[in-house]
Amino acid sequence: EYRYFYHYPCNLDLEKMQLGANLLLGTHDFSAFATQPETNSCVRTVTSISLTQKQDKIVFQVEGNGFLRYMVRTIVGTLLEVGRGKIVPENISNILASGERSKAGATAPACGLTLLKVNY
Repeated sequence: EYRYFYHYPCNLDLEKMQLGANLLLGTHDFSAFATQPETNSCVRTVTSISLTQKQDKIVFQVEGNGFLRYMVRTIVGTLLEVGRGKIVPENISNILASGERSKAGATAPACGLTLLKVNY
C-alpha cells in the first residue's frame, strides 16, 4: 500500500492548503505549474481539488478538463509548501498570474500519483 503514497515528514495545515487549492479552481493559464509545455496553450480548467485527511494520510484529488506535463505534481508540491507555511495561500493567485515555473513549489514525486479515472 505504501508504494502508492508519498511520505512527507512535516506538519501540514490542511485548512490553508484547501484555501490555496480553491484559488486554482476555474480556467487559468497553468504555465507556472508545468514544465516545458508541449502545446500552444497552457489554459486548462480545474473543476475540483479536494484534500481529505485519512488517519495519517492526506489524499489529494484533482479533476479537470486536461493537464499539462507535471501540472498535478506541481500543484501538490505547491500546496504542500502552503501547508508548511512557506507559501501563503493568497500567493497562489500571484503564482498563476506570473506564468513563471520558478515561483511555484517543488514538483512532488510521481510515487504517490495514481490516475483513478478518465471521463470523456
